Amino acid sequence: MAEAAGSSATGSAGSQSPEWMAWALALGAAVLLWSVMPTNVVAIVLMCAIPAGLWWKSHQQTGSVAAAMQDENLGLPPPKSAIRSSAVSRKGSIAEPSRQSPAVTSGAVNSNAAGNATVLNGNTVTPQQGQPTAANAEVGGNLAADSSTIAPQPASVAPSTTAKAAADAPAPAPAAAPKASAAPGSTQVALESKAWTTSAPPGAAPVPVVASPVLKPAATAAPTAASNGPAAAAPTASEPVALTGSAAILAKLRSQRAAGGGSSTAGSTTAATPAAKLTVLYASQTGTAQEIARTIHAESASRGMLSEVMSMNELGFDNLSAAKTPVVVVIASSTGDGDPPDNAAATYVALKKSWPSDRLAGIHFTVLGLGDSNYTRFMHVPRAIKNRFLDLGATCFYPCIEADEVDGLEDKVDPWCESLYAPVQKALQGEKPQQQHQQAAADGVPAGTAVAGKANAPAANNIQHHQQGALAAGPSQAANGSLSSEQSNALFAAVMHEEASDEAGDKPQVHMELSGTSSVLSRPDSLLGEDSAKVTSKAPAKSASTLDSPAVVATAGRLVNGLAPHGVDLKGVPPLAPCRIMLKQQVPQSVLGVAKQREWQLPSNEQKAYRDPSGIYSAEAPFWARVSDARLMTADWSDRIVIHLELDITGSNMQYASGDAVGVLPQNSVLMVSGLLTRLGLDGDTVFEIQPASGDTSGHGLLHHIPWPCTLRHAFTNCTDLTSVPRKSLLRLLAEHCKDQDEQRTLLYFTSRAGREAYAEEITRGQPSLLDLLRRFPSCQPPIGALLDTLPPLAPRMYSLSCAPVNGKVPGACGPNRVQFALSVVEFATKYGTRHGVATTWLANLCRPWLSAEVRKGTATQPQVYVPVFLRRAVDFRPPASLATPLIMIGPGTGVAPFRGFLQQRLAHMQASGDTRPAEVVLYFGCRNPDEDYLYEQDWEDFAGAGVLQTLRVAFSRKQETKVYVQHLMREDARAIAQLIKAGAHVYVCGDGAQMAKDVHVTIAGILRDQLGLSDVDALAELQSLAKAGRYVRDIWS
Repeated sequence: MAEAAGSSATGSAGSQSPEWMAWALALGAAVLLWSVMPTNVVAIVLMCAIPAGLWWKSHQQTGSVAAAMQDENLGLPPPKSAIRSSAVSRKGSIAEPSRQSPAVTSGAVNSNAAGNATVLNGNTVTPQQGQPTAANAEVGGNLAADSSTIAPQPASVAPSTTAKAAADAPAPAPAAAPKASAAPGSTQVALESKAWTTSAPPGAAPVPVVASPVLKPAATAAPTAASNGPAAAAPTASEPVALTGSAAILAKLRSQRAAGGGSSTAGSTTAATPAAKLTVLYASQTGTAQEIARTIHAESASRGMLSEVMSMNELGFDNLSAAKTPVVVVIASSTGDGDPPDNAAATYVALKKSWPSDRLAGIHFTVLGLGDSNYTRFMHVPRAIKNRFLDLGATCFYPCIEADEVDGLEDKVDPWCESLYAPVQKALQGEKPQQQHQQAAADGVPAGTAVAGKANAPAANNIQHHQQGALAAGPSQAANGSLSSEQSNALFAAVMHEEASDEAGDKPQVHMELSGTSSVLSRPDSLLGEDSAKVTSKAPAKSASTLDSPAVVATAGRLVNGLAPHGVDLKGVPPLAPCRIMLKQQVPQSVLGVAKQREWQLPSNEQKAYRDPSGIYSAEAPFWARVSDARLMTADWSDRIVIHLELDITGSNMQYASGDAVGVLPQNSVLMVSGLLTRLGLDGDTVFEIQPASGDTSGHGLLHHIPWPCTLRHAFTNCTDLTSVPRKSLLRLLAEHCKDQDEQRTLLYFTSRAGREAYAEEITRGQPSLLDLLRRFPSCQPPIGALLDTLPPLAPRMYSLSCAPVNGKVPGACGPNRVQFALSVVEFATKYGTRHGVATTWLANLCRPWLSAEVRKGTATQPQVYVPVFLRRAVDFRPPASLATPLIMIGPGTGVAPFRGFLQQRLAHMQASGDTRPAEVVLYFGCRNPDEDYLYEQDWEDFAGAGVLQTLRVAFSRKQETKVYVQHLMREDARAIAQLIKAGAHVYVCGDGAQMAKDVHVTIAGILRDQLGLSDVDALAELQSLAKAGRYVRDIWS
């Protein structure tokens, strides 16, 4: 962008006269003096006036910045402290950062006229990409030689030169940068170095980064102003830093004279074309695909790429285009039986609709699918996404792969992600992908075709790569003295994260998403924990980069009194990415009142009256069903509580079938939310709105799970997950905002490669909630905006229906206007105390009136209690349509509930058809004791009496001294089971996927091996064949 002549750094251009006018007045005054006064007097006056005028202009610019900042209520100190220079280390080491500037006025949203940073409670918003940002040319009293804005550059482009005027001028002594609090999510660092230009996050203007003086990037040809291209010449070691103040003005005058007296704008560099952006999308139900996506985003940002990360629903199909999303990486999984995850369902449905064949033309994409081949609809969602992208004209720039838990996810995910970034950079530069990549995507990449070898320039183990490819800042921003989060990440990686590649046996663990289940698997260092795509919005009091010098010998270690000792190895700490949102707390009084009233009467009359004509509801738009019945199915004296719950769905238009599941939207504990608000010092009744940090409100929305405007209490109670195992993105955010260095170091250690065992012990097995962590690390005070952006959504809980939509003489029949399911109230101990299940405890409290003797006897009025629900239809987990098909059903605990619906449906079919000799049905059920938790006992007996259940086998694990489980009974019945399978039986398994489902899987494979004379390999292949044929179906959870 051409120089905005005479405009101040804060956008108050109208308050100053143009430069040419000042010189014209001075010239006129000189002529007047010449005509009325002696020559020697005029000469003396001019000799004094010209330097004084130059000094006054520079001083005025310095003061105007600080004054305007104060006037705009940016929460900065008075002008003197605002322009106080920060110390510049002459040794190239990291300097101790300054303390945070005073907090801004609570609830105020402030922005300058030029579209520069907007601050709200520690959240800083940078201008939208492409928006004029002339104000960035002058910061803290330092005026760049050429005040034109430098547009974000692609990662592959060498750092841009300073303005021509500065290049022509002699190199002055380095000017002192103003002391200011670090940019959101960044770390203040002072090094003896040059100013560079770096790519910025979406909507952000380029910001300063300090590069090591030792590392010198190779120079490239500088573009002409007319070319307007992204490439720029790289400075050499001898080039000067950006000039400031009067020195910059003099350099500009020299440049103009050298150009023949042209205007000041003629020689300025025009704005570069905005760099192409990488969009990382995820379809994730349990969070693993989301973590991998955030890791890719953080790593790409640390390499200097302009990138963003979000769920498919947050982007929306309408925003999927070559103009807005030229390069797309999709990390996708399935949930249930091949269904799209909740945070991708809407976009997935839109993607599958009929569109022109060139709808996605110009988009370069790749897909990483996560799944489990034991499921009948293995990789259904990832494959559908890949195929639709190809059908609609998109181009695959990198092989799409499928990571199968049966073969081991890490063997596929690790090399795929490590080799991803070089092809991404080429795609961002517009290079055509190799033909084999497109062909591989079209054909469907088989197992083992992931790109081999390491990335061309892995950021984790090459400090020079970080300096050359990721660190860059334009001269107009170098004087600011603050760093963006991307720049902080790159510096932190360059100083602290020198990683050895392929260290055998040193791979941390994370939970990988497998079609709705999870298992602990080995993950690469480049992926683990680098999931902090949405993080800080306020600089920490003590920067992460000042914790320990990399020269300190790392200690393998354990925590000492709960803290990581000094000198621990912090290599592999994930990069820190910017907060995507800003919170607006100044909302109109009318909006504030409506929001509070809606939450006070939850559900509102409008919510209770909502009806979808097609009966399709979702987590975003649920049906509020009334609780019609609830009863306890376990003994009063048992420590196990299982509740049978019935909901009234009359008028919802929902049509369910046996095998379907109902999704329930739970709420967090009131006590936990109150404790969290108190710990953070927040008023739970504060109403806020959410805006994109980029300032772009016309595109995709963010945080769809928070129905703003709403109160902070509602957001924490109904919308955010506060109790699941904290992921490393959250730990990284908390670490950035710890004032105590010991606490900060400990949280960083949990996210590092060396701290994987500590993470497993303290986090995975310790299972702290967010409140537990904040109490354990009392100096941590994360900004509320960054916290809401980092916390995962409060996921709906799925419960298999225990009924069929039938009436008549069927045991337990409730008809089509009721749904029933069983839930086991979860309670377990952690090192932080007793933890209660979020959904089951909430539902149990809602059902408490029905569990009382008065309501059961009908002497008390039933309360009007509502639960937000939606229906999830099964695909393969349904009873066979023919009564001639044998059934083998295995369901310990509450896993037996859906088989009650199976038998209801089968009995209703028998009664309607008059068939009294159906094929054999066998049910395996497991519980503790006959008098403690024998669920639906009377119903099983009634089904057996009606002739629909031929064999009932119950394993009572605690009735005898030796524990007996369902797999033990199955081994006893091995011959009968094998014969039923040979006769075409369908096998169904429902329940715990962490252990029971695995044991049953191995047991069935063993039966096939022993009874059919197969080898181990052939037995597993046969079981896999049954799954693909829909005859071995599992509905399991972890």
